[in-house]
Amino acid sequence: MPDIRQYPQANSLVSTDAFVIDRIGTGTMFADANILPGSGTVTSIVAGEGITATPDPITTTGTIALTIPVTVPDGGTGRTTLTAHQVLIGNGASGVNGVIGTAGQVLVSNGSSSDPSFQDAGGSGVTSVSLSVPLGGGTITGSGTLGTTSFTAHGVVLGEGSSALAVSAAGTAGQIFTSGGASADGSYKTNTAAITYVVDGGGATIPTGVAGQLFVPFGCTVTVSTLLADQSGSVVVDIKKGAYSAYPTVSSIVASAPPTISTAQKAQDSTLTGWTTAISANDCLQFSITSVTSIQRLTITLTVSKT
Repeated sequence: MPDIRQYPQANSLVSTDAFVIDRIGTGTMFADANILPGSGTVTSIVAGEGITATPDPITTTGTIALTIPVTVPDGGTGRTTLTAHQVLIGNGASGVNGVIGTAGQVLVSNGSSSDPSFQDAGGSGVTSVSLSVPLGGGTITGSGTLGTTSFTAHGVVLGEGSSALAVSAAGTAGQIFTSGGASADGSYKTNTAAITYVVDGGGATIPTGVAGQLFVPFGCTVTVSTLLADQSGSVVVDIKKGAYSAYPTVSSIVASAPPTISTAQKAQDSTLTGWTTAISANDCLQFSITSVTSIQRLTITLTVSKT
């Protein structure tokens, strides 16, 4: 008995014996000219899955039709019509279900044992929201508000517990932000460092002339010069600088105001009149004693702001 199946052409069915029925419904059945029939003789046709035959089986003439609606197991939806814009919901081997909502609603799951449904967004919660400027109405941690309408450009935002956020002043180039500890806000401060050179006479008055050199790996600006001697006396110091690439070529940076102790044990200068205060990264400094009396050990310190 041949098995009737759907044929790739529209409205066609084919049997396993290569016998094609070109029309579904009442009428004459004949073979497709492109398919050679077998040598047997068809004596009856029995409807397969998703197909109805009247009579069943057909032995002479009859009607063959698809089962309507096409069921889910046969690759259909199990429905003959679908409402416009509805969402289809799986229903196992049974025909699919459909749900449709109104404008603005959202599809909400009702669990694994019930179909989802369209519901109003937000449920029965908030229906309106009013905001004040600046945002407030509670603590920072409770409402998540900032409590301010403006932030200083390039400043650092600081937490203030449950109060409105604070913002630091903007720093200047090269400054660093320094913590104020657990009880105070931090702030930008000058990144201060010290360049120190010690001249030691080994128990005798230090000699005049070149005392030594230092390499400076960072860029900075000299703000203060300080001299500390082991005993009262007098000394004049010259400081020169030059690029590492040009070393040992150096030139004085102190102009007509060199670091000087006059019959004392210390001296400090923050005016630095005429000085070349800028030091580039990888510059070399050279320290020289121009004149000296009594002093046997001298500490030279340049206070600098890193840039």
